[in-house]
Amino acid sequence: MEYYRLRAEHFQAGQIINHVDQWRKLTSDPDILETVTGQSIEFDQTLVQIKPLLQPKWSPEEADFIDSEILSLLEKGVIQQSKHEQR
Repeated sequence: MEYYRLRAEHFQAGQIINHVDQWRKLTSDPDILETVTGQSIEFDQTLVQIKPLLQPKWSPEEADFIDSEILSLLEKGVIQQSKHEQR
């Protein structure tokens, strides 16, 4: 059980891009390679959000728990902080 706990604590997602050369040895399928190197989605029209998003209401305890989980994921490198950019 300790083995799995340690693996979970040190897991880092998003490593697939570091192994593109290996993927190219496995397949020449352009759809698979596009997925590995960065999938792009083409839209026929510009998407517009009609209704504003509803903000969930968390209790102080829930908010603290969520903040600690986000901090944990940031520290493990599973996610990274982003900033809003105007288009």
